[in-house]
Amino acid sequence: MKKLSTLVLLIAVATIFNACKKSGGSSGGTTPPVATPKYTKKVLVEDVTGTWCGWCPLMAYALEQKAISTPNLVSVGLHDKAGTSDIYHSPYSTSIRSNFGINAFPTALVNRKSQADDSNVGSFIDANLGGKTTAGLKIESTLAANNISVKVSVGFSDNYSTSSMKLVCFLVEDQLVSPQANYLSGNGSFAGHPYYSKPNPIPNFVHHNVLREVGNGAPLGEPIPASQTGIDAIYTNTYTINTTGYVAANLYVVAFVLKGTECVNVQIAPAGVTKAFD
Repeated sequence: MKKLSTLVLLIAVATIFNACKKSGGSSGGTTPPVATPKYTKKVLVEDVTGTWCGWCPLMAYALEQKAISTPNLVSVGLHDKAGTSDIYHSPYSTSIRSNFGINAFPTALVNRKSQADDSNVGSFIDANLGGKTTAGLKIESTLAANNISVKVSVGFSDNYSTSSMKLVCFLVEDQLVSPQANYLSGNGSFAGHPYYSKPNPIPNFVHHNVLREVGNGAPLGEPIPASQTGIDAIYTNTYTINTTGYVAANLYVVAFVLKGTECVNVQIAPAGVTKAFD
């Protein structure tokens, strides 16, 4: 009888131990979320340029060629008059250029962490591409007669709550045509370049994705609350941007998320078109 009681007691203890083992931890059995890179890693290039800048066709051409083989490249033209005149000048462009201490034209600001010229911009772009990352963006927008309503959502699959995260929203216009200064014209050092045989200035130069407006007037970004940057969190911001004088069919929304001052990921969508999370 004593042996039977001892056996029953041992079985009871073992059962309690196994139950505790299965449910263990202060989470009450809940598995904590795990960081999973699930968004396509894209790269942002901001081309500091000007219609007056005779060397700027070098960068424009380099980026055009790189874009052919690099679908995840998002390039924006930051036109700055820099003491002269440029019909596409934007004070936002000047603000960005000044903030990063850029005084040479052209300069490519890659993911807001590296500065490149036309000879090495391709390698900087390649170094920032590839695979998946843990922050992605969704863009939704609706065009009206003289404005565009934009909703940008940022999804996180890692915990960024201890970092300074910001969101930037650009409105850019593509296919802008104007004269462009061209110092490559007849310059023997560039005899093999396509712009060697072009005049100076080039009369009908096509400028791509020129910065026009910035959501909420914040080219350096608006803070994202830390409480909305944890794993599986989604942060959303909305913007109403004036489009008077712009060609609606050539407008694009470019949104990107910053960690500190560095671009973590970027997304682009035609105005009036929804681009899903990526």
